[in-house]
Amino acid sequence: MPSSEHRVTQFNWREDLMAVRDLATRDQESFAYVVGWMEDWRQRQNLEMGRDAARRWWKEVIQAEKREEWQLRQWQEGTRWFLNWFGIYQMAGVDARGIAERLKCAVQQVGARRGLAIRTRNYSKPDF
Repeated sequence: MPSSEHRVTQFNWREDLMAVRDLATRDQESFAYVVGWMEDWRQRQNLEMGRDAARRWWKEVIQAEKREEWQLRQWQEGTRWFLNWFGIYQMAGVDARGIAERLKCAVQQVGARRGLAIRTRNYSKPDF
């Protein structure tokens, strides 16, 4: 039986956001929407989690279209919450990436050690 010292803890921004006591439920939901959107985009772009990726997302996605002022305010607050959350884990030296992202990185590392081409490492399933 593993000791509690060896237990691996998963960090999930969604769970942490829903546990925040000083945000209204509506704010939690809107923050979850915008952070999920930003994180999905970031992962598709293969960018590291953090402030640089958030700036790029804001410039390439949010500023690419005309937005309502209330949307911009709400999305800024959600992005700010996420970056603060990430900063806490980063200062503690904890990997805040989700399991899917960590697994993808592990597959890439194993493929690189075996000398596999990037196309081979990125192969997922046939297009039929």
